[in-house]
Amino acid sequence: SVGFSSLDYGNIQEALVKGRGTSSDTRTGGTFGGGDIMVGLSYAREFSDQLAIGVTGKYIREKLFTYSSDAFAFDVGTYYNTGFKGIRFGMSFQNFGETVKFLEQGAREEGYDLPLVFRLGASLDLIREEEGFIALGPEHRVVLSFEALNTNDYGERYHVGAEYSFMDFIHLRGGYRFNYAEGNLAFGVGVQKQLSAFHVAVDYSFVSYEFLESPHRVTLTVAF
Repeated sequence: SVGFSSLDYGNIQEALVKGRGTSSDTRTGGTFGGGDIMVGLSYAREFSDQLAIGVTGKYIREKLFTYSSDAFAFDVGTYYNTGFKGIRFGMSFQNFGETVKFLEQGAREEGYDLPLVFRLGASLDLIREEEGFIALGPEHRVVLSFEALNTNDYGERYHVGAEYSFMDFIHLRGGYRFNYAEGNLAFGVGVQKQLSAFHVAVDYSFVSYEFLESPHRVTLTVAF
């Protein structure tokens, strides 16, 4: 598969390090912009009904004011289904690549390393007919999940979540993130339905923030 994403910073007010004369206002009245572009090519293969491995190669371009930089990176991930009580494991490494360099003038060099991300997750079917730890009939299902996240620019973070499904139609979700300054608690709801040759799903989520405005997200998915 091929993926593409972009981000436009919009117009940013230009300012000097020091104000002109005795003025404390460092703004010049001008603006500048910037943005990011990422193009990725992914390939995945199922080696069995339990094991799958995928890899993504990415081209990244960043621009800010008159400076720009290009970099190549790749991600790799694996998924394993134990076949016991719905216990599944996933692992991924993201952003293996070169250093992003914005400025190279003689001995002066400015840039940064791409945020290397390592994820390790697991989930299980707490309630599910026959395959779960608890059987309450085919209309009920509860999935519990856990994820540990480590990056080269932050400490370890942890995510826990749960989803309850009724008749595989309505889904209630909740989760909590540890070691974050904001956006720890989240919940959501979703519905899905097979309509002729189309699989349609609508999802809503809310993340609680204390200092920033709490976002509401609505997603519409149509698969065929």
